[in-house]
Amino acid sequence: MENKAWEGFNRGKWNDEVNVRDFIQNNYAPYEGDGNFLAPPTTATKRLWKEILSLSEKERKAGGVRWFQLRPLRRGLHRPLPCQAL
Repeated sequence: MENKAWEGFNRGKWNDEVNVRDFIQNNYAPYEGDGNFLAPPTTATKRLWKEILSLSEKERKAGGVRWFQLRPLRRGLHRPLPCQAL
């Protein structure tokens, strides 16, 4: 029984081995349309983007991210932070 998941795609090396580059080169088609098919941003997306812009501005004013402060000293010393509910 042949797998129908790849029906409609052009064949290539990717059929016999893991080869993402070959798959893309054999099946890429440029999109010539515009963005009319996109849905407008939701209220949650707008709220999140506003928060991101605000935090980015604070980060810039503070001189950027100090990466050494973000790295835990040992595995397991940091706890996951909860995501803010949208």
